[in-house]
Amino acid sequence: MLADRVQVQQVLVNLLKNAFESLQDQGPDQRNVTINVELIDHHEARVAVHDTGPGCEPDVLTLIFEPFVSTKTKGMGMGLSISRTIMEAHNGRLWAESNRGQGMTFFFTLPIADSEPAEDA
Repeated sequence: MLADRVQVQQVLVNLLKNAFESLQDQGPDQRNVTINVELIDHHEARVAVHDTGPGCEPDVLTLIFEPFVSTKTKGMGMGLSISRTIMEAHNGRLWAESNRGQGMTFFFTLPIADSEPAEDA
């Protein structure tokens, strides 16, 4: 199965938007967002979006992927829930880790499609 580029892009845009919003109260020299992409065992790509915002409490971390749960004052609480659904529909995963006081890291994985074309039987 090939990934729907628009849907995967939407997930990445959502994670970046959340990361940038988490930095609002940080000083200009403390605002960092890093994106890392790595190949895992030649069959999976893992993308990590790390920010240097405040992070979140462990009890909140368990809820942030639920619909209508938001840590933002102007959030509907649907972005992460939809993003997780998109990743799961692509046989991937989406999860987060909080480094309290040192930001959040959101990860998603996607399987790598075979590069060999399918042969007709």
